[in-house]
Amino acid sequence: MPQVSLPADRKAEIASRVRILRSAFFASQVDAAGRCEVSTNTWNHYEKGRSPPSDAVMLKLKKLFGITRDWIMDGSLYGLPSDVQSKLASTPDPGTRTNRPRAVEKSSA
Repeated sequence: MPQVSLPADRKAEIASRVRILRSAFFASQVDAAGRCEVSTNTWNHYEKGRSPPSDAVMLKLKKLFGITRDWIMDGSLYGLPSDVQSKLASTPDPGTRTNRPRAVEKSSA
């Protein structure tokens, strides 16, 4: 399937839903990546909006929790189980963390 480029605002919306999903159903990015059988780096790309989840990952999320591709890509609640809808609606977007500046090493001169 050819790679399709999405507008930046659409990528940001998808990333937000992926973060909400992770916050609602997984303990961490490592847990989410492991359960979906992708690397933590790949999962991080989903949460940062660099790329949307692959079809294989969306299928795993459907099998695990009933999460639909339509919800991830468009925010559509159609087809989601009611308990999943409630859980997603009550989970705020945790946002993304920025790297803290590294401590400057002191020279021992």
